[in-house]
Parts: sequence; structure tokens; C-alpha cells
Amino acid sequence: MRTNAERMFFLASGAWFVLVTFVGFADTFFLRFAFIEDYGPIRSSLAIHGALYTLWMVLYAVQAGLISTKRYALHKSLGLTSVILLIAILPSGWYVVVEKFALGRKSVDEAWYNLGQITSGCVLALLAIAFRKKPYVHKRLMFAATAFLTLASVARAHEWFLENPSWWTRKLISASPLFALIAFDFIRTRRIPMLALALFAWLWAVNAIYVFDPIAFSPFGKRMLNALAMFWGLEG
Repeated sequence: MRTNAERMFFLASGAWFVLVTFVGFADTFFLRFAFIEDYGPIRSSLAIHGALYTLWMVLYAVQAGLISTKRYALHKSLGLTSVILLIAILPSGWYVVVEKFALGRKSVDEAWYNLGQITSGCVLALLAIAFRKKPYVHKRLMFAATAFLTLASVARAHEWFLENPSWWTRKLISASPLFALIAFDFIRTRRIPMLALALFAWLWAVNAIYVFDPIAFSPFGKRMLNALAMFWGLEG
């Protein structure tokens, strides 16, 4: 019974991540053709970035589905796809953030806030792959990684349903997947879910405490962004 509950939880999380990704970026990516007068043609960097992130969400949902149907061999064979996607997701995400900074559409602290989210998600996903032989740890690390990679989607999605949401509302909604994981693990095991709590603490540190702000507001923060912009030919 406990195993079935866990399979259903992660299967539902896959549906949630796909849904929130679509809702969050429906107008600027998935249905952009219908909003072309508002946003104009999509830049190639954003198209690649959106496609890679969408593939990650779909892959997460597919992998959860394979586990729920006990198709373990296929699940393992798709593991290489996760590695390849991560290798592409990290630089594409950084590129888009630096590009927006170079265009004056993001401040230094906003850029580092986004870079922190993207990097945290990719690092957790790599850790999940490293712990693939420990299913309990693997699934929770991958869950948290995907939660990090959907923070921007959640931020946009809840604006469709809430008018002028408060800071607390936005942050609590963004952290809701980790709240759900903590509650699920506690109810299932009747123990304090230390891993889920640690993952929530890191998400909250990045997304609400802004743990990357010391870098952003140091001379190094702006210099690094400018260096990356110059490296990619984005300066000016």
C-alpha cells in the first residue's frame, strides 16, 4: 500500500509540473502565435530554452509513469536522456538570463536570483542521478530539482489566478511542491522527513531568503555577468 501511494504521489507530481509549465508559459511560448502582437517573434535562444525545459518536464512525467507501471528497464534506459538534457539545460538557462541582463531587462540581483534557481535545479538533478541506486533519495532529489526548474513557471502561472498576490502568497505557492513532499513523507513514515525538510530549506533559501544576493550585490556579481555577456557576444 505504501509503495502504491508513493507511485501515485510522484505520478501526480509529474502531471503537476507539466501543467504548471504549460500554464505559466502558455502566452509567451506554447501559444505565442496567438499573442504575436503582444510579444513579437520569439528569439531563438528563448525557443531553445523553452523546448529544453519542456522536454525535462515531460521526461520527468514519463519517468514517473514508467515507475508507476513497473517498467524499470525502460526507466533506467532513459536515464542517459536526463544527463544529456541537463548538459543542455544549464548553459541554455544561463544564456537566456545573461541575455536579458545584457538587454537591460533584468537587474544584477534578478539575474543572480534566476541563476541560483537554475543552478540549484541542475545540481540536485545531477545528485539524483548519482543516487539512482537509492530510490528513496533519487526520487526526492529529482522531485526537488524539477520544483526548482518550475519556479519561474509557478511565478507566472499564479498571476493568471490571483490579482496582485502578496509576497508571502507567491513564495508559499512556489514552495507548495516541497510542502506536499514533507506532508506525504511524514504521513507515510510517521517520522520527521529530514531529506524533504532539507530540500525545502534550500528552496526557501534561494527563492525567499535570496541566498545569492551577497554575490549579486558584490562587485564580483556584476563583473561575472558582464564577462559572460562579453563571452557570448551579448554586450551592449
